[in-house]
Amino acid sequence: MRNSWIAFFLALHIATGFFLWGILRDFHFVDPSLLADVNSEEKANVLNLAVQIGRLDFVSAILAMFGILVGLAAIFGIVEVRNRAEERARLTAKEIAENVAIIAAREEVQRSLPSIVRREALSVKMFSEGEPSDSEINDLMSKLDKNGDNK
Repeated sequence: MRNSWIAFFLALHIATGFFLWGILRDFHFVDPSLLADVNSEEKANVLNLAVQIGRLDFVSAILAMFGILVGLAAIFGIVEVRNRAEERARLTAKEIAENVAIIAAREEVQRSLPSIVRREALSVKMFSEGEPSDSEINDLMSKLDKNGDNK
């Protein structure tokens, strides 16, 4: 089945080629009288010929369209690169912020945990012996203030 399709399309392309050759073999892309006039001039060169038969205008139009296409592709390319860079920066910033928050929390716990434990230990020791008096509470607060633990 597959080979029959290949043979069919091959025959179709060959037939299309013969058809186009038959149509275009007598077609003059340039007016023969215009070409004869250009060739009869003394300064007959390729640039002069292209200008006179209009081919230079065609090339200029194609180059202009190509330039516009490249310009549009550049604009869309810049927008795409910017969007991807912003997304990557957002993900990286989130990752770094999470890491910094974890490190800062650990440092704060390591810095403040000993003072919290000392304060709680002193209060448990003082209050486990009975109801503390105002002077005992004031003594505890002054001890904590001296150590910088009363925060």
